[in-house]
Amino acid sequence: MKVMAKIEILPETLALSPEAASATLTGFADFLDEHTGSGRIEAAYGTGWGSGFAILEVDEIEAAWELLMTSPIYQYARVEIVSLTNPSRLMRSLVSQSLTAYALMAE
Repeated sequence: MKVMAKIEILPETLALSPEAASATLTGFADFLDEHTGSGRIEAAYGTGWGSGFAILEVDEIEAAWELLMTSPIYQYARVEIVSLTNPSRLMRSLVSQSLTAYALMAE
């Protein structure tokens, strides 16, 4: 399943020493490179304003949390994970569910 992770650096991160901030951000860049290369992270984009988005391929949403929790930036970030779905599959499922509901109501 695909999920989107929104990652926003917390303001408290600014309280880190320059060396600690540099190590954390460099570690996060390495983390992204490693997991993008392995296919776990399909794509990652930064906004340039202390936040970004990543598209992950995982078996279940908990796996996305587990992966992101190993990131060096995790303790300094607000993370939101949203499940993504194929829009045509979603529409077909909604139509099927609606038809089933209408059939049950007609009985």
